[in-house]
Amino acid sequence: MAESELTPHDDSEQPNRAVFEVDRDVPRSIAVVNALAEVMECDPRKLPEPLYEAVDPGALDALLMDDSTSGATSVSVWFEYCDYNVGVTPERIIITASEPPL
Repeated sequence: MAESELTPHDDSEQPNRAVFEVDRDVPRSIAVVNALAEVMECDPRKLPEPLYEAVDPGALDALLMDDSTSGATSVSVWFEYCDYNVGVTPERIIITASEPPL
């Protein structure tokens, strides 16, 4: 993972939440895999399940690509991956621990 790809964002007010600033040139699917690996403290190639089990990586990249002509100003995608909720915007990846069922 390139150092400029993900930048941790200080979110100490919410300890079960990790926020990463993302380099706009990196496909969001790759950035999500690397962010999940960082949160789960594992190699990106050893995640518990492939990203495509939770979301279509190609669709994710297409929705969030940097295209100033698209007219989209605020796009976000949320999905569940293992025990995490993952939010992706053009600028950030937000990962929170899923709440246990009651």
